[in-house]
Amino acid sequence: MTMARDIMQPAEAIVHVAHSLREALIRFRESDTDYLVALDGNQVAGVIDRALLVDLDAKTPGISDELIGNLDSLKFRTCRLDDDITVVERLLTFSDAGIVAVVDEDHQIHGLIGPSDLAPGDDTAAPDRKRRARDPMEKAPDTAPFGEVKSYTTRPHVPPAKKRRD
Repeated sequence: MTMARDIMQPAEAIVHVAHSLREALIRFRESDTDYLVALDGNQVAGVIDRALLVDLDAKTPGISDELIGNLDSLKFRTCRLDDDITVVERLLTFSDAGIVAVVDEDHQIHGLIGPSDLAPGDDTAAPDRKRRARDPMEKAPDTAPFGEVKSYTTRPHVPPAKKRRD
């Protein structure tokens, strides 16, 4: 019986929710991991995908000054160290997250499991989960252009309406 602890990748890159997205980009450059764990205190607050963050930074000027905690959604699911691999497969298949954080009883992170960890070296296994984890627009056509990552800002998102002259 394969457990989550047997297939997880260590959570090497960690950032605090009070850090800026610029700091997250620096951590990604220093590491070769595809995911960055965002912590609030010593509990997992979210998981940031490298591809989404790089795309967001390239398409949105000034976004790197925003705080990680201001992101609307850092979607992930959790499982325990001793959970069976079928639990992880179910989480990746039926949830809206493309990553599972492996935690202990105190919600301390030990590692991450992505779709590619379930079938390493097999590109034909679970193609839907792999596509969903890499292409957030594939999940729902009405999502934002940057997938599930949204930012709160003081700048208005919609220009003010012009006043009508009667």
